[in-house]
Amino acid sequence: MNVVRCPSCGGRMKRNGTTSAGSTRWRCKACGASLVDRIDNSAKRLDEFLGWLLSKERQADMPGGGRTFRRRTAEFWRLWPLPPVTGEVCRVVFVDGIHLARKACVLICRSEEHVLGWYVSRSENSRSYGALMARIAPPEVVVTDGGPGFQKARRRLWPDTRVQRCTCQRVSSFGACDRILVLDAGRVAAFAPEAKLLVSCTIYQDVYEAQNRAGSEADFDAPGGSAFDPMSQRNDPAFADELR
Repeated sequence: MNVVRCPSCGGRMKRNGTTSAGSTRWRCKACGASLVDRIDNSAKRLDEFLGWLLSKERQADMPGGGRTFRRRTAEFWRLWPLPPVTGEVCRVVFVDGIHLARKACVLICRSEEHVLGWYVSRSENSRSYGALMARIAPPEVVVTDGGPGFQKARRRLWPDTRVQRCTCQRVSSFGACDRILVLDAGRVAAFAPEAKLLVSCTIYQDVYEAQNRAGSEADFDAPGGSAFDPMSQRNDPAFADELR
């Protein structure tokens, strides 16, 4: 049987009635101090929270629409565990942000095998990307959409890492546009619907085919350099040799 000790003098305490809420009140035999000894059931509530989190059960199907469950597990909603810093060096990593809601974004970095780290932020700014990247060893190549927040953090934390721009998500949405503007070295090369560009514009054809060609070789930034422009350097043999 657990013995309740007085926090003031360390003496043994005895039951001394109950509170209006029904909790047992204790009184110290030595100094007369009184307290209510509440049972710590946080481990049990954490098991309940994890059991729901890892299941397919919906809160809407719980008694009372899940209100009691949310009250019992309120403290665990504020927990956001971080992965350990392993020092693992990867050749290629993928970095992107997932927007869950307004001013709620999860930045994620993963290798070809598993997730390396994540960071919750309000937006994809350089400070948030820096907090994510500071816990991960600089890779040889990072695949990303190349936003300004990431680029600023990359120049500071991963200056020697090459950058592969991911344009797939952007090119795949071009088909919904009435007309597409194609630039070559800063000059207008074509301005037409996608169907016409696929027939008459070799620049757009190259980008479109590169997106849909599985296992194709990617173009990278020079180490520590600015973003690679596939339009202005696509025919530069010296640049291609450098990447080999």
